[in-house]
Amino acid sequence: MSNTCNCAHLPEIFGLDETASVFEHLEMLAEKEGGVRSIHRCRVCGRHWQLAYWDIINRRLAIRIDQPQEWSDFDDKSIRMTFLVNSRGGLSEEKCTWPECKSFSLSGILYCAFHATE
Repeated sequence: MSNTCNCAHLPEIFGLDETASVFEHLEMLAEKEGGVRSIHRCRVCGRHWQLAYWDIINRRLAIRIDQPQEWSDFDDKSIRMTFLVNSRGGLSEEKCTWPECKSFSLSGILYCAFHATE
């Protein structure tokens, strides 16, 4: 384990499948929602990150947490939905297949961003 981290160079939100090894210095501080979300602190720089499962195929997502003392009440839904739309290449011209949903589905997925994150 090195004495330097990459936290300062990471975006506010990103998929862990892209850069999973960047978190060798993290220590878990707490979990919520049965372990679906957890908060971690970097031992090198002190930044906090939430690691969470973020979509219907259970990929993991990292979100920088600027106010860790408020993490237990942190609602990441809107940032996850925005990330999901952007990472999927936007919306398709098809409607979401969830019953009674009138939103457009994500590109390449049958669900809208809201239902893909449920």
